[in-house]
Amino acid sequence: MEFSLSFYRPRSFHGGNGRIEHGARSLLRMAMSTTCDAQEILVLVTEFLEVGGKIVVGDMLGPLRKLDLFGYGRRLAKAAKRFDGLVERIMKEHEEKARCDTTSMLLQWAMIEIINHPQVLKKLREELNSVVGTERLVKESDVKKLKYLHAVVKEVIRLHPPAAFTIRQPAEDCNINGYHIKSETRTIINIYAIMRDPETWDKALEFIPERFMHSNIDQCYLNLKYFPFGIGRRSCPGSSLALAVAHVTIAALIQNFDWKAEGGRDRVEAEEGPGLTMGLTKPLVCYPMTRLNLV
Repeated sequence: MEFSLSFYRPRSFHGGNGRIEHGARSLLRMAMSTTCDAQEILVLVTEFLEVGGKIVVGDMLGPLRKLDLFGYGRRLAKAAKRFDGLVERIMKEHEEKARCDTTSMLLQWAMIEIINHPQVLKKLREELNSVVGTERLVKESDVKKLKYLHAVVKEVIRLHPPAAFTIRQPAEDCNINGYHIKSETRTIINIYAIMRDPETWDKALEFIPERFMHSNIDQCYLNLKYFPFGIGRRSCPGSSLALAVAHVTIAALIQNFDWKAEGGRDRVEAEEGPGLTMGLTKPLVCYPMTRLNLV
C-alpha cells in the first residue's frame, strides 16, 4: 500500500519540456556560470520531486521504515549521489578554468613582452644555452638555475598581474596613511596601480627584467611594492603551480622556436581588455618557427 501527495506531477514537466529546459539553462548560467548538464539536472529534479512526494507505510509505522518496502529510499539516495557528483564536477571545472585562465594570461603576456623586446629574448637564449645547452629539452629541475628567466616572469607579472584588484576587510578599526577605516569595511586594493607606481618603481611602465636580478623580492613583499598574487594568509593558493608551469613553458618555447607576430611583423600590438584577469582585447596571434628539434 502506498500514499502519494499530488504536489507535483511529472507529466506537466514533460509537457512544457522545451520552455522548462530553457529556463533551467538560464538559471544555471546565472547561478553557476554554466549551461552544461541542464537536461541531467532536470531529470534529477524530477526524480527528487516524484520520490520525495510519496509516503510509504513504513514511514508511518516506525520500525518498517528500515525495510524500504517500495524502494523509494534507495531511489532517493541514488538520485542524491548523482546530484552530488554533478555539482562536484561543475565545481572542479570552475576551479580548473580559474587556474588555466591565470596561467594562460601569464604565458600570453610573457610571449608578447619577450617578442617585443629582442634584447630580452637574446639574454634568455644565452642563459638557456649556458645552463641547458642545445642537445636536450629544458626540464623543470633546470628552472631554479635560470635566474634571468625568473626576473622576466617577475617583470611580466608586475606589469600584467593575474588580477587587477584584491579585497581586504579589517577585523578592527585602523588608520592607513591618515584614512580611518572602520572594522569589517571591504576595501579594494588596486594591485595594478601599486605595481606601476612611478614613485616606487624606476621607469615604472617599461619592461625591464633586470630590475629583479639583484633586488630582494621578499623585501618588496614586506614593503607592499610587489604582490601580484595577494599577500598574507589570503594570497592566491595556486600561485606556486601557475609559476612552475609558466617558467618551464616559457623556457621551452624560447629554446625551441623563433617567433614572429601576425603578418610577419616584429612587434605584437596588444592591449589590456576589461575585466579582473587582465586579458587581451584581441586574441594573441604569433607564429613559431622551429629553431631546435628537441621535442
